[in-house]
Amino acid sequence: RQKHPVIRLDLFRNITFSSANAANVLEGVAMITALVQIPFFAYTTVAATPIEGGLLLIRMTVMIPLGALLGGFLINRIGHRWVAAAGFTLAATGMYLISRWPVDVAGGVQTRDLMLAGFGFGLNSPALAAAVVATVSRKRLAASTAIHIVAKMTGMMVGLAFLGGWGIYQFESELSLAGLPLFDWERLTAIVEQRSMVAILLVLNRFFLLAAVCCAVAIIPSLLINVKRDAAANRGDTIRYSRTRGKRGEKGDTIL
Repeated sequence: RQKHPVIRLDLFRNITFSSANAANVLEGVAMITALVQIPFFAYTTVAATPIEGGLLLIRMTVMIPLGALLGGFLINRIGHRWVAAAGFTLAATGMYLISRWPVDVAGGVQTRDLMLAGFGFGLNSPALAAAVVATVSRKRLAASTAIHIVAKMTGMMVGLAFLGGWGIYQFESELSLAGLPLFDWERLTAIVEQRSMVAILLVLNRFFLLAAVCCAVAIIPSLLINVKRDAAANRGDTIRYSRTRGKRGEKGDTIL
């Protein structure tokens, strides 16, 4: 047992801290799914250029900072848990609507769904971060915020790795090559392209649905956040820790 561990595991006894980080992992999975697969949807369905794929994605990303600004304004008025839960509800709704896009989805529908998802992703971010900051001691603030950032990055890395392997498996399972006219090249090419498009669209819809489920599940840990309870429970924890080491607590080592 180390005297000065890089990460103090007793931080995770804090229900608000653990809940906010669990929600952040799930948000990472959902967000990386949207960031990667939405441009891919444009490339495969309408043969969009990289610029057009980026312009489609920006309809979501432009709403993230706007949602974050509103979230920061609301957390001191209605509470961290409700802002986070509302953000995940909006993100889940947006991703569910995206999962129902057909090949010929209208641009207005795309804009509505992407803006809704992006606003939800932005709305919950300050609530989760502020909950972490508010319930740890000043001495543990740097490590706690680092853990919170790593939680989202972990969700993104795991989500990207999982979706890549799972997506290939799903595509191979859904692509049917039975009954192809092997001696008619033009018909063969047309049929393979059409079946490939159906399989790709089905896989993408499942990706987006999985992202919606992650956001919906994240509502549960969001509702477990209680800043007042856990801030009071952890007030002065650094001073108690210092005294066990035979030292006096440093001035200002209290809850932020």
